[in-house]
Amino acid sequence: MDFVQFDRDSAAIIRRSAIILQRTTNNRQPRRLIAAPLAPEVLSKFGGFVTENHTLVLLPDENKTASPNLNLIAQLLGSAAVDAMYRRSSGTASVSVAALRDLPLPWPADLQATLAQGLSFDDAVRVAYEMAHQRLVK
Repeated sequence: MDFVQFDRDSAAIIRRSAIILQRTTNNRQPRRLIAAPLAPEVLSKFGGFVTENHTLVLLPDENKTASPNLNLIAQLLGSAAVDAMYRRSSGTASVSVAALRDLPLPWPADLQATLAQGLSFDDAVRVAYEMAHQRLVK
């Protein structure tokens, strides 16, 4: 890990919770979407972080009153079903912001319901997608 020091404040320094997403992968990697929440210790110890061009940073909307569960969102992005959905919509090894914005995700209520059934996280995401699909074809 490299550390940089800025003599003055910079817009490049991110000073809040985020999800870091690997932007470039190769075709042999089992997952296209590789995401992790920023460890809270990074912000408390260093006051912020910078990233480089092989990553994307997903930041919560500052205008929302509720804070999203970044751990859950990163886990969702890393699930097999979401990864498969992304691969269907994007054939490249690079993850794009536009493709992420267009990526359909399971309805939160469906995911909560499937998790409440005691399914593994990957199975719960897959079943939540199936629930939405069944509603659409009716």
